[in-house]
Amino acid sequence: MARVCCLIFLLLLSCLLLAEAGKRDRGERVRIRKKPKGGQCERIKENLCIGSGLPYNRTRLPNVFGHNKQKLVGRALQEYRSVVESGCSPYIRAFLCASFLPECPRRKRQDPLQPCRSLCENARRDCEQTLNAHGLPWPDELGCDMLPESKPGDKREKCINFEPPKPVIDDEDDMMTNDKPQLEATSRAPLATTLVSAATPPVIDRRPLDSMVAEGQGSTLRCHAEGAVEYTWSRVGGSMPEAKIASEMVVLDEAILVLHNLTTQDSGLYKCSAENDHGVTEATAKITVMAIPRIVHVSGNVTLSKGDPFELICKAAGTPQPRVTWERKDGKRVLMRRNGTIAVLAVESSSISDTGTYICRAANSLGSRTEAVSVRILVPVRLYLPPVKTTMSNIGETVTWSCAASGLPQPSIRWEKIGGDLPGDRISLDGMMETGVDGSSAVKSKLTLSDLQQNDTSQYRCISKSTLGNESSIFSLTVNVPPRWEEKPFGKTVNQGDEVSFVCKPRGTEPISIKWRVSKGNTDVETNRSLDLEDFPRYTVTEDKQTFSIANVQPEDEELTYHCDVSNEAGAITASAQLEVVELWQLPAISTPLPNMTAFVGEDVRMSCETSGDPEPQVTWFLEEIAIETLMDERFEVSENGNELLVKNVNLRDAGSYRCVAANVNGLKSAQGRLRVVEPNLKLTTGLSNSTVEDNQPLNLVCAASGDPTPEVTWFFNDKPINVTAQPSYVIDGGNLMVDAMTSRQEGKYGCLFSNDFYVVSSIAMVNITKKVMTTQAPAEPRVGFNITTSPNDVIVGPSSAPDTDGTACKPCQETQIVPSCSDGQKAEIKPRRYDITDAGLKGYFRGWVDVTGQGAANDYCRIVMTATRGLVDTTMQLACALAGTSGHSEYNYVSGETFTVGQMDTWYMKDEDGDGKDDYCRCVSDGGPDGQFVYCTKADIGGFHGAPGVGESQFSFKAPGDRRLLRKCRKRKVDPFFGVASLADN
Repeated sequence: MARVCCLIFLLLLSCLLLAEAGKRDRGERVRIRKKPKGGQCERIKENLCIGSGLPYNRTRLPNVFGHNKQKLVGRALQEYRSVVESGCSPYIRAFLCASFLPECPRRKRQDPLQPCRSLCENARRDCEQTLNAHGLPWPDELGCDMLPESKPGDKREKCINFEPPKPVIDDEDDMMTNDKPQLEATSRAPLATTLVSAATPPVIDRRPLDSMVAEGQGSTLRCHAEGAVEYTWSRVGGSMPEAKIASEMVVLDEAILVLHNLTTQDSGLYKCSAENDHGVTEATAKITVMAIPRIVHVSGNVTLSKGDPFELICKAAGTPQPRVTWERKDGKRVLMRRNGTIAVLAVESSSISDTGTYICRAANSLGSRTEAVSVRILVPVRLYLPPVKTTMSNIGETVTWSCAASGLPQPSIRWEKIGGDLPGDRISLDGMMETGVDGSSAVKSKLTLSDLQQNDTSQYRCISKSTLGNESSIFSLTVNVPPRWEEKPFGKTVNQGDEVSFVCKPRGTEPISIKWRVSKGNTDVETNRSLDLEDFPRYTVTEDKQTFSIANVQPEDEELTYHCDVSNEAGAITASAQLEVVELWQLPAISTPLPNMTAFVGEDVRMSCETSGDPEPQVTWFLEEIAIETLMDERFEVSENGNELLVKNVNLRDAGSYRCVAANVNGLKSAQGRLRVVEPNLKLTTGLSNSTVEDNQPLNLVCAASGDPTPEVTWFFNDKPINVTAQPSYVIDGGNLMVDAMTSRQEGKYGCLFSNDFYVVSSIAMVNITKKVMTTQAPAEPRVGFNITTSPNDVIVGPSSAPDTDGTACKPCQETQIVPSCSDGQKAEIKPRRYDITDAGLKGYFRGWVDVTGQGAANDYCRIVMTATRGLVDTTMQLACALAGTSGHSEYNYVSGETFTVGQMDTWYMKDEDGDGKDDYCRCVSDGGPDGQFVYCTKADIGGFHGAPGVGESQFSFKAPGDRRLLRKCRKRKVDPFFGVASLADN
């Protein structure tokens, strides 16, 4: 019984321990000490340890730090590379490599050897001072106390030792070193792997030590407790930096926590908790992460006026607390006040001497940081030496002006000419700088203008400018210049009857006198005789005397010479000119102007331009100022003599202004006209509607359409044109049909059809006659009409020959009606034809009313169209239908493929050839058919013809039934477009 109770107690205790082990507070890490599982031996690849002098070149991981890959070892060794490269000790490299990359043991179950304690102590002795000089302690993770040491008489190696090569003297007194290092290895006992449980709570006999490390470095905490079964590391007052934990293990009953890449945020208390079945014991250690100072705030650059106050503030942070100071870059002393990590430099009244660069410096034992601030003291600009206000000089001479200004920052001086630009090729600038009495900067400038010209007469300005403003001074220059020609009269060739002008435009010092003279006779001055302008009423002179004009030039004007005399106080000049008159018979002329024309797309347009002149003028045609010959368009043809222009197959882009220009050596003449290109259209604006009138009462039907070209209207009664001559009871006035007194013979179907050269639209309506009856009569037997397929020669786009059933609802069937019956005893609803169709299709190709939906009535309008009507390639055709009962929707709502083979001329027809009740399109195909020349049919299917987008299948759905011999010769036979049989003319 006692044994059973004991077993139950042990089971409960085990469950409690397992449950407690599963509980972990956030930030705690729990490790039960286990021997690291050995990996495979591998060659050492870390460059730092290759050729380090160790007696081995193979290692086995993980190491005591928990690194299981050489890549991780390389990252860890990177932190000590600067120590190795400093040359502080000949032992440091071998010690680090033996610690992180232990020798691969010769036996599989043997633990790797650790470096000897003496090797560690030698490395620490030499390099610890170097670390301390940088404010860093010897790393705890590389502590020497826990390492084994060789003893005299040990039979087995317990650790790795290393001695650097020692110099020896040979017989020739030369100094040399051994090729191989002296190595010592001692035996050590394997590490214990079992923690002994005690009857009391654990007792911590080696507490983790406080440490101070530099930012970016690591720290190792060690904790040993007698009787501990389990160790837990945690952070007091915060969560553990999981990303910073490089290793966490238990070695020789000691818990080791290795942290790396620490920052100031990782500073704090870290707690080691040792636990067994009887309780928990805790110990803490403080990690202080030291950081090089950083400046967290510094005043920006300062720019202010002289006498204004300014203040510079600098704040820094770091561990240990940095010392913050202000200093000047030029070494001048500054006064400041400091409060902890803040330094303030204040100046109540600034002076020019305060200008400079100020440096904030923050320093502690780990280093220092600096930030520079610029201070600028400004002095307003002042123009203290302006140029002479007024200067007068003669043309060709040289003049110089001086201008000086002061200020801080140093001002600049700029010269400018008011109302113009300085002549850059005739000016020179000379300047110098100096320091003013108040410490400001001064600048002097000289402007020299040489080879003075008349246009140099102007006002000038000297402008001194700085960031604080500007100051300027205006001065003037006057240059005396004798008259010179800016533009003088010259000989001209002018057409008879035109007006000609001579310009006499001098320049020079005002006032300038201008006089015009006309002379006739010998050019010898002695024989010249001057003529008064009053003798020539066709002559005029402008008010400023600079322009002389002759109206209605005649051939006798060639005999005269025209003079312009110019003078001022500095001199006088004269210029003369003569005329050459081209008589009327020599000028190019155009006998008839180009008319304005209107053409429709696809038509040819011809324009004529009859010319005359001596020599015969050359004609050039232009479209909107672009020469026709440069268009490189074969549709434009110019006749051999250039007098005619032919534009073939015009399109909308050809519209515009056309001009013919006739030119010879005597001049040119042009005529201009506009070409308007219209896209043909036709639209029914007012349609007919069914109506009922009483016998012998008037009837007035109105039907209207608009289009371009203007359509003509034809009225129909019972599908036959109305002839008002043969039927005088009808009065037709365009779109109005009037009957004074309706009779029963005029009851029936009326239609109006509008057509132009391109399109046809129509509308129909039923007109019924009613009579007044005194007694009730039995209803007349209803008339029954049948829709039949109509020929395109009867109605291109218009009403059916059958009675209108548009909108007729299905009514109860009567025995006397001969109509298709519904399954439920109701009439089948026939969808009506559409009367809003604007595209009748291509002339000469199939177009007419058929049944492609299988409703039993030819109310679907199908025709061949150019795909350009819907924005496709304009060189292909397509079979397109407007389905019955779809008014107001697209008139291309049942189509074939976009590239459709229409077949040989007069061999096409639409008929139900496969027996499904829907009319198929059949035609003779000589090229492109699957089996050569034959009659192929395109099936009318759900959603469109075969080959249409979304329908699929080939447009050559099946071969037409019939005599294959005759169908092979389909190209030679002409068929009816609705019945498919050969016409009588070919039989």
